[in-house]
Amino acid sequence: MDYCSGAALMISRSLWKQLGGFDTRYIPAYYEDTDLCFSARAAGYQVLYCHRAEVIHYEGVTAGTDTATGYKKWQAINQQKFRKKWAASETLLSN
Repeated sequence: MDYCSGAALMISRSLWKQLGGFDTRYIPAYYEDTDLCFSARAAGYQVLYCHRAEVIHYEGVTAGTDTATGYKKWQAINQQKFRKKWAASETLLSN
């Protein structure tokens, strides 16, 4: 698994500190969780999921769904930052 949503992410405090938490380049939001998972994978960890867990995340309820305006525009902006950061890395390829 490449990454999981921050809406359902669990990470140990020690690993969080080792990785430096969320990368501030993604402030105010979007892609910080994906980036954290990629950083964990780059450090030799695996991203796992519990197939019996059920998480309901109502995407777009707070910020809307229009990526061209408002808060949601950061999704498109941070996608480019994420791609630039990880483009040269084999971490983009699923293990």
